[in-house]
Amino acid sequence: MKNFKKVALASVAAAALLASGSVMAKAAGHNFNGMGRCDFNKLQLTDAQKKQLRSLRDERKDARSANEEQQRAEWTKYRTQVNELIRQKNFDDRKAKALIQAQQEKSIDMQLSHLKARHAFFQVLDEKQQQIWLKECAPSDQPFPPPQKNKK
Repeated sequence: MKNFKKVALASVAAAALLASGSVMAKAAGHNFNGMGRCDFNKLQLTDAQKKQLRSLRDERKDARSANEEQQRAEWTKYRTQVNELIRQKNFDDRKAKALIQAQQEKSIDMQLSHLKARHAFFQVLDEKQQQIWLKECAPSDQPFPPPQKNKK
């Protein structure tokens, strides 16, 4: 019974810790879409730009949906290979490195696709909007924006 209480308490504490981090990040204005505190209203997009951006978003969404089944199958295959690797009596560095490299290639491809989409988005903006986006929305070398001082 004592162990159950410890596990239950640890579970509650872990959940509270995760929730508080999420709440604090939201309170600080962080979105989890990689865009920080970007307010797209500041860009003052024209109707034509909005339409073009929706089209880009829909194309990307359709491409992801088309590959979803294949990606699921590849992920299942990867998990099976990992499980086979760890079940072996002796660890095989060569097979492990091959698995890791294959996953890294997929990660590179996904990141490349993401950057291409961001580039396409940026090209829709005019020069003034690009400057606003770079100032307000672009990823920076800072992990989080500096805290805002309370105005009294």
